[in-house]
Parts: sequence; structure tokens; C-alpha cells
Amino acid sequence: MTESCWQERLIEARGALFIEIDDGCNRQIAEAIKAFEDEWKPYSLESKCYPLMGLIKRLLDPVIDDYVRSLPSSPPHNLCGIGIKHSFSSLLGQIGFETTYRCLRENIRRFSKMDYFSSEQGNEFIATASTLMFLADQLRAKRPVRIPIKDEQQKSRGVYKRSVSNFWPEFCPLCGEISEYQAFISNPNMSKGKEDDLRLSQYCSSHRPRNSDGTWNPLYKQAIQSKEQFDIEFKRLLCQVSQPHKPNTMSGDELIDEYFFHYLQDKMPTLEQMDDCWNSVQDIFSEQDRLDSATYELMNQRISEIYGTSNALERKDISQLRHMARRMVDLRLNDRKKRMLALKKQDLNHIQISAKLAETEGRKISSQAVSKALNGIRKEFILI
Repeated sequence: MTESCWQERLIEARGALFIEIDDGCNRQIAEAIKAFEDEWKPYSLESKCYPLMGLIKRLLDPVIDDYVRSLPSSPPHNLCGIGIKHSFSSLLGQIGFETTYRCLRENIRRFSKMDYFSSEQGNEFIATASTLMFLADQLRAKRPVRIPIKDEQQKSRGVYKRSVSNFWPEFCPLCGEISEYQAFISNPNMSKGKEDDLRLSQYCSSHRPRNSDGTWNPLYKQAIQSKEQFDIEFKRLLCQVSQPHKPNTMSGDELIDEYFFHYLQDKMPTLEQMDDCWNSVQDIFSEQDRLDSATYELMNQRISEIYGTSNALERKDISQLRHMARRMVDLRLNDRKKRMLALKKQDLNHIQISAKLAETEGRKISSQAVSKALNGIRKEFILI
């Protein structure tokens, strides 16, 4: 998906959930996912009238099962047992969206190293698996249209809140902090006062439009002007973290993709951690035809032990990714500077960098301007 497509989706949908379909994905599965996306708006895990799992069973399971069964037996095309031991919906129900996402990601990383999967059929399988992986993650973020507000005993208070039209409605639209509205809703004992209208804002306390005295908040004005760029940077980070083994920001610019790939390398799980996680999950799947609750707990424990030993960044770390995007925008790390850093990573000098940028951007830039721009970039964004 090109940069212009990202901007159109972000502006038109205003952060609404959508399902990314990789280029090369199996045609039948791609069509089924599009039909699923057309119907899934009122569906959620919490809804009794519109159960999300029922929609997955009806529209996606038959197509995915037929595709997996049509694949050759050698080499083994194992998607966590989907279509063989269990359906896609039953796997999601047994181990959850997050664990399914992780398992599929490990499968994709392993398959990408095999020579067979560089063929046309192998590329289709990788693209289809990537689409299902992204789908599992988006299903985790799906919210009902209305959510009942509950008290400490988890009993409905007879009041409903509308889900905010955002990828992750619990966060401020301008950063990675929890919104005041979400904080208020999650704490039923919070006392009501004169500032209830401010507390019920979809923004965090730092980015709410007005201060307590009624004056405009300058941080809000500054952040709202760069919201479009913030959303783009967040999507780039999110896409790269979902497939860390290759440049995957889908910005439409190879140098920008390369920058994000190198920038996040030391912030994500290492190859050794991924191998340990994959081997543990593979052992569990090879021993069980069906995952009971005890096996599910064992799998989560193994994954937590492996990934919890470091500050490894994952796709579920939405707050951290949004904070990183906010830092990039606030510190004015624009696309030109990202290209400069990516070229510098290739051991090019300032003259060579200026020549490459002139070729890429279609306008001249002096080596002195390159030097000045690189010297003004914060150390946290420099590629090692």
C-alpha cells in the first residue's frame, strides 16, 4: 500500500479499523476478508446479537480450510494447525488473538528462510499467512459500538458509552497516554466535580483542548496540527513491528522503509528469542490435537518467559509505539531526515547523500545542508 493510500485511509476512516490484505494473498481468501470487513462493524466478542466468532465461522473458516487443504504436503505448510487440526475461529477461541498473532508471525519468519517459499506458490502462502496474522491482531482491537459501564462487582450500571472511532479507543488520539474519558469510565468510584466535562474528554490530560481555567491548551494546538503525520508515523511503526524480519512500513519509499527497519532492530525480540518461542509453541502444537485450558496457560507462560526477559518491543505495545510516533513528530524527524539517516547507514558521505537525495526527491540539496540536518538530529534517532 502506497503512502497516499495510507493517508486516504487515515483521513477518510479517521482511525477506524481496517484489514490489511497483503499483495499476493490468495484471491479467495482476500475476497472473503473483504466480505467480512463489509459486515463486521456491529460485531464484537462482547455482543450477543452480533457475535464476532460466528461471523468468522460463517465467512472465513470454509475458505481458509479449503485453501490449506489444497496446498502440497511437501514441504509442510503449517499454519498453527489451521485447516488441519482446527479451524481459524476455533484456534482464536482456544488460544486468543494475541497468541495466534505471535504463532503466525513465527511461522512466517521460519518459512521466509526456506528456498521453496521464494517461488510463486510460496510467496502466495507467505502473503496469505501475513494477512491472517494482521487480521488476528485487528480482531483483538475490535470494539462493540456500545460498551456497558460496570461497577467494581462487574455489574452493569445501566449506562452505555460509545466506542471512540479510533484504532485503540483507550488512548489519546495525539499520543500514547490513556484518555481522560477512559480513565473516568474505568474508575466507577471517581467523584464527580466541576471538571467532569474535561475529564470526559477523549484526550489525555496533557492534550485536552482547554485548561481548567478555560484557556486554550497550547500543547493541544501544536499536536492537533500534526495529527495526520502522527497517524502516519504510528502506522509505519506498527507495520514494521508486525514483521520485523524485513522492511515492512509500506511507505512507498525504500529509504524510509529501510530507516524504520534499522531503527527498530535493537528494540524488538532477537532471533534467539524468536527461535526459543517458536520451538516451544511447535512442541506444544505437535503434542496436542486440541488445546485445553491447561495447555493454553502453559503456552502463554512459555511465551511470557521468553519475551519477558527483555524490553522487547512487540505489536501489542501500542502505548510505546504511539509515544515513539509522537516523539518523531515533535522533534521534527521528517521523511527527508529519515532518508539521510538511511543513506548514512550505507556508509555514504555527505556529497553522496546529497546526490542520492537529489535523484530521489527531484531537487538539489547541498552537502552543507545535509551536514547541518544530520547534526541537528537527536541521538535517539541515529542508526547504529
